[in-house]
Amino acid sequence: MRLHFSAIVIACCYLGPARAAATPPRPDMAGPRHPGTHAPLSAPRPPKPIPDAEPGVTQWLRTALLSYADGSVAIDGYTEKARALHTPERVQSGAAELRAYGLLGELQLLERSVDGENRQYRYRARYRKQCVLVDIIFNKADKIDYLRWTPE
Repeated sequence: MRLHFSAIVIACCYLGPARAAATPPRPDMAGPRHPGTHAPLSAPRPPKPIPDAEPGVTQWLRTALLSYADGSVAIDGYTEKARALHTPERVQSGAAELRAYGLLGELQLLERSVDGENRQYRYRARYRKQCVLVDIIFNKADKIDYLRWTPE
């Protein structure tokens, strides 16, 4: 009996998936065939710190976060727009949030950019219980135009 080439191709197409389904997945094989054996794609890696060329800004931010946690914010270092956002009620709730993170440890500079006359920074504040991303924008007069933190 002679087998035609098309019969062999059809047989391989049908036997291939059946044989693959009957074979148990090997833990050492990561790939699309075994979706549970590799890291999920939705887990982003935390950004890496960059060299800090302006340690004065980092020290200023440390002082600002510590004073904010105490509930005593130096409003004179903020622009009018930022002052309107940092009401006494908001300062008290922000202070409670920062105190809940524990003691402030290291500050790591993650990004620095310039947008016109504004300087923008992103830091990672390593508190004892939680890492926090801090975004801060200074205007041309070195006043804070924007300050916000979010848990990492």
